[in-house]
Amino acid sequence: EIRAKNAVHVPEVLCTQRKQELTDQVSEWYAPGAQPLHFEASLTSDERKFVHALCEARGDVMSSKSEGKGADRHVVVYDKPVEEGVVRGVAEARRGILSKRVDDWMAAGVQ
Repeated sequence: EIRAKNAVHVPEVLCTQRKQELTDQVSEWYAPGAQPLHFEASLTSDERKFVHALCEARGDVMSSKSEGKGADRHVVVYDKPVEEGVVRGVAEARRGILSKRVDDWMAAGVQ
């Protein structure tokens, strides 16, 4: 598999079932005008990375951000793209080079 240097890394340590659970949670939450979705702080760093990858793949309609420090670190998902700043530029760059695997999960879970 050949990927661009800055391609989003999709953690392989997460089992398919956990990836589907996270995808379903985002999919069930999403609706224009929805309040931000705050994931529990108990997510592992790999689970947080996966949620960010899901949101980046759908960057035209949602965005995500990690908040908090240490044991309080958690992901917040928003129902709209980030409008300004560095996060927007990173998301736009990554959106074009996501691995096929993330695209497949998005097609299956977040429509």
